[in-house]
Amino acid sequence: MRDRQKINWTQTVKYTTLCMGSTVALFTGPLYEIGVGAVGGVWSDLNSLTFFRDVLLCPFGEELFFRGVLLDVLRHRSATEQILISSALFALSHSHHYFYYAATCFREQAEESVVQRENDKDTVRACYRGAALRLICVHGITFTFGLLSSTYYLHVCKHSVPAISAMHMVCNAVGPPTFEFLQNEYMPKKRRIVAAVLYATGVVLWGYSLKYISSATD
Repeated sequence: MRDRQKINWTQTVKYTTLCMGSTVALFTGPLYEIGVGAVGGVWSDLNSLTFFRDVLLCPFGEELFFRGVLLDVLRHRSATEQILISSALFALSHSHHYFYYAATCFREQAEESVVQRENDKDTVRACYRGAALRLICVHGITFTFGLLSSTYYLHVCKHSVPAISAMHMVCNAVGPPTFEFLQNEYMPKKRRIVAAVLYATGVVLWGYSLKYISSATD
């Protein structure tokens, strides 16, 4: 029993390290942008409670349910169906952000004295429309992440919840790529070139890391 437990822990640490390493490689470009201050990421507004929720608690809870539980429930379906269904439900689970975006928009408008009355219908509609557009982006990002996470869980992390949670934690800590080097005119030209190279390098390193992981976990 002790030997079996030791082997399980060894495999967990192995898969966790490999998953985190490949994810860090993929985010080489965004990490550079955060390092030079082009974007803030989760670290720009560091709050202990927010950090615990976004980088530690939510990744583990979401992966435990959407990958550990849901993919097991869907195990009799094809891998493609498992990945698509779990990713769609994962994206829909973030729909509550709609109300946060709308409320935040209206509060900011009121604070700027643009709107003096809480029943300003035009402003309310504008905030709701803006929130809907932002939610579409959130659904797109979370669905894409769900595809990546589910694929990792099934084929890279070998059904290890701690490993896929670690990968999710890295993603939440860095945030989605902003490609700041393409749109920030105040970013020095040399840094923009370096960022572009590192974005491409990260994708290449990620591809090689997946190839290595595939051979290392067979």
